[in-house]
Amino acid sequence: MPDPEEFDARPVLQFRPRVGAVVDELVWTASVPAMAQLLREGLEVPAGLTVLVGENGSGKSTVVECLAEAYGLNPQGGSVQGSLFQVRPSEPGKGSELTVVRGVKPRWSYFLRADTMSQCTPIWSRTPAAGSSGCTS
Repeated sequence: MPDPEEFDARPVLQFRPRVGAVVDELVWTASVPAMAQLLREGLEVPAGLTVLVGENGSGKSTVVECLAEAYGLNPQGGSVQGSLFQVRPSEPGKGSELTVVRGVKPRWSYFLRADTMSQCTPIWSRTPAAGSSGCTS
């Protein structure tokens, strides 16, 4: 087993604010304090599990959507190719204001959202492999 000091398998090490980016806290999404902080300071992603905790409406989903967009994933949920299948204009649309400091590149990536999952479940239940997955329509 590799020594954790020598090998870091995280796909993302950090999200940094784009050089020269101006954060206008009077405009949504930066009017959400969590987003303003992310856009000003970035986010270091430590090894292990990262959990965002906050009240309803505090910006947790908006932050995660922004991070997914910065990484190159569809903020509505899905894979990198998921951007081809958007159902509405992307929100929050601020992912381009962050630079992703990448670690080991994974073979694939997927952003799973609860509302996207509920839309996909009926489709997955009609696939030939559905019988073995436990999905039902």
